[in-house]
Amino acid sequence: MPLSEGRFYQGDGTRYIAADVGFNLYKQSYANAESDTVNTLMLLHATVEQPDLSYSTRLIYMTNQVILVDEEGIRLVNPASGNDDGFIASKDYRLFNEPMQLRADAMITNTPGVSLIAYAADCALARIEDKRTGAVGVFHAAYKNATGLSENCAGGKSIIATTIEQMNKQFGSMPEDLTVTLFPAISSRTLTLGGTGKIWLEQLREQGFSDCINGEHLSLTKVVVKELIRHGVKKHNIALTSLTTDSPLLQSYRLARPAECKNPYFAADREVRGCTISPDDFVELDADDAPQMTRSNAANLLVVTKK
Repeated sequence: MPLSEGRFYQGDGTRYIAADVGFNLYKQSYANAESDTVNTLMLLHATVEQPDLSYSTRLIYMTNQVILVDEEGIRLVNPASGNDDGFIASKDYRLFNEPMQLRADAMITNTPGVSLIAYAADCALARIEDKRTGAVGVFHAAYKNATGLSENCAGGKSIIATTIEQMNKQFGSMPEDLTVTLFPAISSRTLTLGGTGKIWLEQLREQGFSDCINGEHLSLTKVVVKELIRHGVKKHNIALTSLTTDSPLLQSYRLARPAECKNPYFAADREVRGCTISPDDFVELDADDAPQMTRSNAANLLVVTKK
């Protein structure tokens, strides 16, 4: 499916795009100019007027690392110590210059005009904001880094924990003042952890996530909400949607590989209420000049701009 068949949502300082980008986000070869072109086009359609102030995370394997963006440039915060001393500060950062991009699963800022970009296939993407301090952020959460179970989560902390901690340390944001908007993630009907995945279900139960599990099915949205509340975010400050990436409206990487999906035709997961985004909020993405690709790989991308 070409990029022109994607969907686009725009809210207050927030843009969300769902499209088939024609390449595999997780195994992309950056020597491939064709893939670079599609990637660039997708980001250009999602970002605002100032690309020089737009910063994008690159997907890595479920970390708890946070990037701080301010007037000095960008730097990677040490998730174990909470310090940024000794980590890379890139003043020559360019949005589409892959070698310059730091690897992390969250970005935070309070610098006006900055756009933060995070993208995923089926994982949870979220906007986090403190209206009192003006700080904003985005994070990308899979079930392993949303719970700190990933081997790439330093100190066993989740990406949610480190994002909230850094919002506090860098900007003085208190957890009870944070508001979080969760964008569509994969539904529990599709996310199954059978076979060797059962060991993760047991570890999740040990971590207190039993109420997020039904047989071999896991609700990623419930996991993220539970972890947010554990770290001080008020339940009434968490906005959800019943839309999921495996609905016909959006894009699912797992559904592009139906052999790995137990329920490839499931339309939407109604277990989550309090909707803030509905199908009527999405419009056709205008990308007539996008290359016509034949490979099928999905991406959902979130852009948050600090006003």
